[in-house]
Formats: sequence, structure tokens, C-alpha cells
Amino acid sequence: MVDSSTSLTVAASTPEPYVHLDNRGLVISNGPRCVMVPGSSFRFAAETLDLIATEQRATRHQHDHILGGYADGDGVVLFGGLRDDLVSVRLSSAAFDELRRGLA
Repeated sequence: MVDSSTSLTVAASTPEPYVHLDNRGLVISNGPRCVMVPGSSFRFAAETLDLIATEQRATRHQHDHILGGYADGDGVVLFGGLRDDLVSVRLSSAAFDELRRGLA
């Protein structure tokens, strides 16, 4: 047990970029930074991804938070975060489609 007289340091590293989805939220990470879309905003996120799929681009906001992206050749660039502090990642078309199915 760690108390006021002890400390603990463990090695860690920055992960590779990823997108994670579970029942609590959608996390978009470019490696060193990430943003989260909470589960309460899944409908907003699903609609945004559908727009990207059908119109090849979308930029939507919910209060000060932005979620969007665009088709890029055989993949999709997703971006999200605060208006002045966005994170972006590139997904393959297959990964984007899987993410859309997960949010549906």
C-alpha cells in the first residue's frame, strides 16, 4: 500500500495512435494526446460518421467540442476535440466501417 512515506514509479511509453469504442465513450488518440466523446453523445458521433460516409466530409460541433473528418483516398481522417485543440488520426476504410457499425 502506498502511503505518505512511499512512492512508486513504473516505466511507461506513449501508445501508437488508436480509436477505442466501448459503452462509456469513443476515444480518438494520435499517440501522445487523445479526446473522448462520451457515451451520451453517441448519437451525435454516429450521425457525424454517417455524414462522412455519405458526403465524404463532415465538421460538426456540440457546444465547444468538434467531431468530423473526411474521406482520403482509401481511408478516412477523423478529428475531434475542442475548437482550438483538435486531435486527428487516419483510419483505413475497413476500420472506419467497423467503427460506424459499432456506433450503430
